[in-house]
Amino acid sequence: MEMEIYYQRMRSDEVFNVIRNLSEKFAMMNHHENDIQMADVNNNNDHNDGNNNNDNRFKGSTTLYYGRSQSLDTDKIINNLYGSSDNHSNNADNNNNNPLENLNINDNLRIPDAKVDAGDDVIIGEINTPCNFYLIKNNPDIIVSFMEFEESLNHFYNNDKNRINLIELYSTSIENNRYGVAKIPSTLEQSEKRWARIQVVNHSDQSTSQCFFIDYGMVTPILTNEIYKLDDRFKQYPARSFKAALADVSPKSEFWSLSETSFFESLSKDKELIIIPMNIIDNDDRHECNLLDNDIDINDEVNNFIRGSCS
Repeated sequence: MEMEIYYQRMRSDEVFNVIRNLSEKFAMMNHHENDIQMADVNNNNDHNDGNNNNDNRFKGSTTLYYGRSQSLDTDKIINNLYGSSDNHSNNADNNNNNPLENLNINDNLRIPDAKVDAGDDVIIGEINTPCNFYLIKNNPDIIVSFMEFEESLNHFYNNDKNRINLIELYSTSIENNRYGVAKIPSTLEQSEKRWARIQVVNHSDQSTSQCFFIDYGMVTPILTNEIYKLDDRFKQYPARSFKAALADVSPKSEFWSLSETSFFESLSKDKELIIIPMNIIDNDDRHECNLLDNDIDINDEVNNFIRGSCS
């Protein structure tokens, strides 16, 4: 249990730091774009003599670059997910005016699973063993669209009129796998708690529930009275994280040792990896895969470590 808690906290800290850094970068780019637009307005006011040679010097689209990516059409990504920005703004205003009238809760509506393709960029979520861990999709287009989705989710649930408790007070049981929304547990590096989608894993007492954070690849206890129903509009965006297992890798003995799991963690921590999916384990939807860190095959490295410990 102590080992699981250690890895859970370590992984959650890492993921929160990655998301926070990307959010700050995105905010700085938006701030820069606003400065350009203001400069353009001032320029037009100062040059009413009909000379347009300098009027357009600040005009142009902002292009985002992330790592291995090419330029991204962020407007296209956002519009495909939520419609036009004007409609999105109008919906947000309507939510503030009459929030309860706009709530739609259908417990039978499922969040789509993450679509995993060969060559996708991923980062590590919670690790239990080298054959039981979570990966988080980290392709450039996913980063941009997820940040927009998360902003919409937080705008909606920051309005307390939109929050309805998922679990009734004093209830001692609930069907597992129900969706909800809860605030991400804060860490030393992140003071602001933000809303995120969850799935109830286990509700065995009145005070807390074990919750899987769908987009962050981790399981952690949350106070039951701080879990709220997830509106259907936020079930359309696919899960960002998914279960995974290293393909063709087995422990030295019947169970994975701490040293074997720690070695795998040391290879994958704080890195953007490339996934090569092999197949899906039917009983729990784990993706058996190969993970690559540039030219390093993590599966081979773990196998070599295990064979070395056997000699």
